[in-house]
Amino acid sequence: MTAEQTAVDVQEQAREVYRQSVAAEMPLTGRQVGEMFDRSERWGRDRIAEVKRETAERPLGLPFSGSAAGESAAEPVTAGRQNGSGDGSRAAVERQPERQAAEPVTAGRQNGSRAAAEPVPRWVLVTAWVAVGVVAAVAATVSFEHMRELAARSGEGWRSWLLPLSADGLIVAGSLVMYVRSRSGEQAGFLPWLALLGGLAVSVAANVGTALLPPPGEPVPVPVRMAVAGFSPVALIVAAELLMQLVRQSSRKKRGRR
Repeated sequence: MTAEQTAVDVQEQAREVYRQSVAAEMPLTGRQVGEMFDRSERWGRDRIAEVKRETAERPLGLPFSGSAAGESAAEPVTAGRQNGSGDGSRAAVERQPERQAAEPVTAGRQNGSRAAAEPVPRWVLVTAWVAVGVVAAVAATVSFEHMRELAARSGEGWRSWLLPLSADGLIVAGSLVMYVRSRSGEQAGFLPWLALLGGLAVSVAANVGTALLPPPGEPVPVPVRMAVAGFSPVALIVAAELLMQLVRQSSRKKRGRR
């Protein structure tokens, strides 16, 4: 056997040892592979890279090239047994599983698993719910009053109390349709997004616009009055179409169950 053939055989033995360590869920490092065959760490990394390239190029479901899946699992192959290359390499291969089993799990993996398994404390959830509820109550009160003031200053009279409800209703309708469709695995669609973002835009614009209104007693600009007067019919059309989409989706599901 030529020196070149011997080198090729040793490389294949190293690749096979690494395959077995991967199958045992204890993959070797380049340094460990190199030491087992009296080679350098770089040599061991090269053998590992070759196995990984084989794995990437191999069709799914096929075993490692050069060994059958059953043989790899049932009969470990050692370097000495394959070509009688020496007791030192064989002993190193046979001792490797024991050395791998003795190595402790790193602290990072232990901490990550523990953090993933621990549930969120109940007091944290309760505090979060209360905080969100307080913020929502404050935002709703301030936003409602700003929108009502803008509508009143625009000449809507008693109707100014209804305008904030139309904006908030549009947001709720769009959010509900998006929620129902996400549960069905469907895309939200254009109209629900339009309702949600449009309602938010109107709410923010009304809150900011209140601070830009002229002093009391002076007329509100005509474009502002036109926007206030025209918002409610547009909101009604969008909300009605969202409702019809929910009705149609519910009817399709009922027919599908039949």
